[in-house]
Amino acid sequence: MTDRVNMRMAGVPEHSFDYWVAKFLARGHKVARVDQMETKLAKDMRERAQKAGGGGQAKKGDGLVARELTGVLTAGTLVDPGLLTQDLATYCMALVEATHEDPEHASAYATSFGVAFVDTSTAQFHMCTISCDDADRSGLETLLVQLSPREIVYVRGGAGPGQRKVGGPSVLSLTKGASDNTSASGTDTSPDAWDGMAGLSQATWRTLKNSCASTTDWIAMTPRKEFWDAATTRNELSQAEYFDKDKWPESLKTASGSQPLALAAVGGLLSYLRTLKLDRDLASLGNFAFYAPMQSGSALVLDGPTLANLDIFTVLSDGGVQGTLFALLNHAHTAFGRRLLQRWMCHPLRHAEAINARLDAVDFFLHSQSVRDAMVEALSSLTDLERGLSRIHAGRCRVPDFLAVLSGLQAIANMMGSLRADSTAKLPSRVATLLHMFPSQMDGLLLEFAQSFDAALATSEGRLLPFAGGDAPFDEISQQIAEIDGWLEQHLRDMRKKLGCSSISYKHIGKEPYQLEMPVTVKVPDSFFRLSATKAVNRYWSPELRDKVQQRAEALETKSMVLDSFQTRLYERFDRHYSLLMRAVAVVSELDCLLALAAASSGLGAPACRPAILESNGDAGGFIEFRQLRHPCVALSTGADFVANDIVLGRRCGQSATSQQSNASSNDDDDDDASMILLTGPNMGGKSTLLRQLCLGVIMAQIGCYVPAQSATVLPVDRLFTRIGARDNLLAGRSTFMVEMAETSTILRYATPRSLVVLDELGRGTSTHDGEAVAYGVLHGLCSRLGCLGIFSTHYGLLADSLLKPTTEHATSTTSARHHVEPHLRPMFMACAVNEQEHRVTFLYRLQQGVASKSHGMNVAAMAGVPLSIVRSANAIAERFEREVKQKQALKASSVAVNGCSAADNATPLSTVPLTIQSDFANLLRMAALQADAKVSDAAAACHSDNGGDQKPVAGHHAARRANENQYWSCIVDHLQKTMLGASTNN
Repeated sequence: MTDRVNMRMAGVPEHSFDYWVAKFLARGHKVARVDQMETKLAKDMRERAQKAGGGGQAKKGDGLVARELTGVLTAGTLVDPGLLTQDLATYCMALVEATHEDPEHASAYATSFGVAFVDTSTAQFHMCTISCDDADRSGLETLLVQLSPREIVYVRGGAGPGQRKVGGPSVLSLTKGASDNTSASGTDTSPDAWDGMAGLSQATWRTLKNSCASTTDWIAMTPRKEFWDAATTRNELSQAEYFDKDKWPESLKTASGSQPLALAAVGGLLSYLRTLKLDRDLASLGNFAFYAPMQSGSALVLDGPTLANLDIFTVLSDGGVQGTLFALLNHAHTAFGRRLLQRWMCHPLRHAEAINARLDAVDFFLHSQSVRDAMVEALSSLTDLERGLSRIHAGRCRVPDFLAVLSGLQAIANMMGSLRADSTAKLPSRVATLLHMFPSQMDGLLLEFAQSFDAALATSEGRLLPFAGGDAPFDEISQQIAEIDGWLEQHLRDMRKKLGCSSISYKHIGKEPYQLEMPVTVKVPDSFFRLSATKAVNRYWSPELRDKVQQRAEALETKSMVLDSFQTRLYERFDRHYSLLMRAVAVVSELDCLLALAAASSGLGAPACRPAILESNGDAGGFIEFRQLRHPCVALSTGADFVANDIVLGRRCGQSATSQQSNASSNDDDDDDASMILLTGPNMGGKSTLLRQLCLGVIMAQIGCYVPAQSATVLPVDRLFTRIGARDNLLAGRSTFMVEMAETSTILRYATPRSLVVLDELGRGTSTHDGEAVAYGVLHGLCSRLGCLGIFSTHYGLLADSLLKPTTEHATSTTSARHHVEPHLRPMFMACAVNEQEHRVTFLYRLQQGVASKSHGMNVAAMAGVPLSIVRSANAIAERFEREVKQKQALKASSVAVNGCSAADNATPLSTVPLTIQSDFANLLRMAALQADAKVSDAAAACHSDNGGDQKPVAGHHAARRANENQYWSCIVDHLQKTMLGASTNN
């Protein structure tokens, strides 16, 4: 290790360069690569040519062998195959944040983001504008969870990245120090904030720190000078000439005209890549496209919390991949196929026609064994064609990698030709479309390049050598070398004859080849140069031989430069067909994904079925029906021990025959069109697993995969919401309950009748009364206002009791003999068998109609090893609490029966109104008004008694005041109802 200027420098052998770079990158360092650009001989030839050409006085440094900074390597921008450790994309992201007036709320500010990211291994750029993101940064969070960026480039300034430690100081630093340009809400209103050049806000840093991995690298850049704004970006793109002025990518044209934040993010990203010497190699391909984190129009929306809660790509508990849905479905045979499958899983399909077309293709490969085997054999041998084509464009492709790309392209051309020629295969529509999309010019193009160089010599020598007559400069220098070689052979014969020794031969030693080796007894002319000797032999160059050896060395150096030039020109010629070749790769990657889904479908175990995907019949409601559904990941590990369940949500009428099969299952009624299930049951009884398997079943169906069920019918869902598990957010200073409420708020804001919502034990992070009240309110809103599909899991027994009441005198808490107060709600529970004497519960994991009598927390505590004495004591306390609650309820009921209603207008006392109605805020206001009227009447009656029957002054005064207040509250109630109904209609 040595010091060079302001750097530390280390020299490593070229063959171990990747090994050492990986070590430095793993420790968070950047690595600058400096390559020697010429040999000493090439330098001498260059200097001699300069003198001969009248180059004038030599410049400083001309006498040195040329060296050049060829690149700066970072963990998020790797392109060399020896350093890329995974097939999935690694992203470098640039982010800008802008504050602007909220178009929907006067005198309020909104926050929008411009985002650009690139996978440098494939030169694929994407950009987007996240407009008017909410306070929780849901759009940004979703994007971060989908991409998991390795590096994030941002504008220096704003709140700053803060401390990585979690605790008081770092949290306080994010909430103090507002500047004069900060509004009361914490929004930066300075001029720079309008164009994204003011840095990132506190709320955004919280989202970044909580959504990104701990290994993420953060790169701050000076606004405008380093991180370009939109105007600077537009100028730089024009001056850099990455592409012709009239051939700008369409997405960049659009961003330049109407999306300044996205363009500024592109500018920040390109500026950063320029410092790494990567901008021209990557941008000149023109692979720029828009990206939508939540494709609400064409795809099932899976937001950040949902992707995390359902373990789609990583397991939430340990961050691993084993046990995720992606691991289950990832049977792709190519690297580019695996990357496409990941994108499919971020954006499952939404339209029935597209889903059924994909399922038809999966069916075809499932039942066409010979076709599938032939395609798998071809795909399994492919190199990463997508990354290979990008390296060829950049001129960074080694000859073995180029040969692998050509071989892979020939393999897929042969595969598609065989599929096209197979007259016995009746192709489904999507496969036929892909076959038609595959470029017909491939065979001719590959033949052209196969005839451009000697593949056998390229394989053995690692250089692309043109055939004779294929390249004039190469032919010329080859002829020159051949003449020199002929002269050398003749010179050896002449020396043997002249010196009278037939044993004279050439000896090649290091950089001094063609030494005349002869016995020490042979006498040579004085003009010979002795180069080396042993006891038996001497080695010489004659004057003529020395000149020829120098000429040959220079000719070989020229040949090497000619071959480099030939390789560059061949790569450039090959790169002209980049678009066509990428179209071929895109077709094959989709076929690979379809084969992967077929393989995953066949490996689900029995029973597994193709889901029936229903076309929308114009009704706003949704419908989901699974028979004997299993959790796809858990069931594979537990095998036959996993208990399958039936789940039916939504209306049956007008649906296909698949949805009208026998309803003998214990978990639904023939006349039940409930869209929401109220799920109760014991701790560890399988409620959370049931929620997840429902969601995963829907995702698999809309991806186009079979599902682990006996039968499945799905009317495609537009968005999936989850609130599963207790999580806090210490960095953001948010408790478990705050996180719950934030995610629940998102659900209530964006859910529609075609959404699927699963809520697991909502309200656990606060007091029992508050949590239960929140659960009532949310469940009431989901059922009565939104009408979406879902499962609401809870341990709040009073929630079920308030919604349901027995129709017979002896109805129990686990029977289905109940009348639904909420017609859209179906009560169900996870069954179990309990041994009260031993405090032991046996989980049956069977979903049944009704409400669970208890959560059996004491039994679970005993199973967990809590001492039985403590369990018994806790059980006694719980029973005492239950008795006291029942006594209080009985006393209240008897009091009402004896005294009746105290209000003159027979208003219902607040304490006897079901909590489902109380949860409606508008009704709460009305009841408060009624109760106030009752108190006024009571006061008037008392006054009447005290004043000898004259109550008119008191009653009149309160009546007038009450009328004004009633008018005021009526306006509030009407406004709230219109707002809520309007929001429901818009959603």
